[in-house]
Amino acid sequence: MLLASLCAICTIAYLGIAANAQAPTNGTSVDIEKQLQYGQAARLNVQNAISEKLPPTGLPEGQVVLESFETGLRSCDEELRKTLKTTEYHVCVNELLGMAMASLGDLAGNLWPAYAGKSGASRPTLFW
Repeated sequence: MLLASLCAICTIAYLGIAANAQAPTNGTSVDIEKQLQYGQAARLNVQNAISEKLPPTGLPEGQVVLESFETGLRSCDEELRKTLKTTEYHVCVNELLGMAMASLGDLAGNLWPAYAGKSGASRPTLFW
């Protein structure tokens, strides 16, 4: 599921980059604000992954991943404002998003086995 989501996000990002290459921006503040919304959407994806994929005991670690993502996103935002290169901004955000999602996936994989013994699937005699 995580791999499919990551592939979908990468595909959307690629299409966004292709559209950017065909229609260059003139560097106005409206264009920059539109591009910054892309970063905020990625931030929401990380927040949703934390709330939906991690068990309650993993939320503090998820917040650390989110804080790291936000720090990197601020760097990407500053670079966009300085250079006005939207393609590089999308690459920067996508790299951060990929790393954050991979970290959350590893974290979820490490935390959920603690709950594995509590489901009916782990008790074969439940159905016999």
